[in-house]
Amino acid sequence: MKTFNIQLQPERDFLVCKEEVVSLLNGEGLKPEIVQGNDDGPYINITFETKSVSGAWALLKEKVLGCKGVKGSAIITCQGSEGWDNYLLLYHFDLSLELDNVPSGH
Repeated sequence: MKTFNIQLQPERDFLVCKEEVVSLLNGEGLKPEIVQGNDDGPYINITFETKSVSGAWALLKEKVLGCKGVKGSAIITCQGSEGWDNYLLLYHFDLSLELDNVPSGH
């Protein structure tokens, strides 16, 4: 099992709706956990575990990134082959950052 983290930063896009993202993930049976905090601004971490990294990433690209305000406020990461020590940066609201690809077969 690998863990995905979707961090939403609501100050970046006031239209972002965590309930929409959580509802979508629940509808897919992913059972997300939510932690809210403030570290130089409010954030919402939505985490879930999955056996299929490539399947979960396909779902996130197709549906979650389409939710209101997500593209402008989200950072999406996933555990790598060594857990969080070599995590994958799959999406970032700062489009100038280099992103990782999901390795085939994951």
